[in-house]
Amino acid sequence: ASSSRRAALAGGAAAAAWLGRPALALRDPAEAPVEAREPFTFEELLSAEDGWRTGGDGLVYKVLEEGQGDSAKGIFDKVNHFKPNPFVTVEFVIWGSDGRGIASTYARRRPYLFQAGVKGEVQDEPMAVMDMVVGETRLFACDAETAFRRKGFGVDLPSSQEAFLFEVTLLSLQPYELGGSGAAVGARAESGGGALGSGRRSVGGGGLSGARAHLLISPLVP
Repeated sequence: ASSSRRAALAGGAAAAAWLGRPALALRDPAEAPVEAREPFTFEELLSAEDGWRTGGDGLVYKVLEEGQGDSAKGIFDKVNHFKPNPFVTVEFVIWGSDGRGIASTYARRRPYLFQAGVKGEVQDEPMAVMDMVVGETRLFACDAETAFRRKGFGVDLPSSQEAFLFEVTLLSLQPYELGGSGAAVGARAESGGGALGSGRRSVGGGGLSGARAHLLISPLVP
């Protein structure tokens, strides 16, 4: 198995060199653990008054930072304004009710690119990503019943957890352009579901503000 892994790494490095791009290291999730948080219950979030709102779709949510939109592209509307559904790039962290981290784009060191609202995953609920504006950071949570046999941002949500908490920052939005560049973005999203980005670098322009806004460098996927 170790020889196969070395061969795969060598092949990836050779291909990257041929393309003139830096090779991407294959990361084991165990090498980049997601930071833990205090355990919680869904009922605790429902009863909290610190900015939490009921989504009416099995979610509760709270806006941590308002989005200002993308002035460079002239995009200021929520994701659900765009038809067909647009492609979006996000940073996210997912925790289970026991406080342990399940997945994170920060641990992976790349944002996540997908077409919003089409896969029936938890983030596609009306008051999750669909209700966000570019630059916004939002918390949303759901109970085990809402998450049953579903994914969140392409990640299987374990049945051992009683609830799930998501922290999401919407980095960018690309309207779906029929027969145009939207189709190309869609092909990249469906092929890998990821986008090579800059991690936690803050945006200095383009209409985004705040320490939690991030800049997408490239929509390429490995």
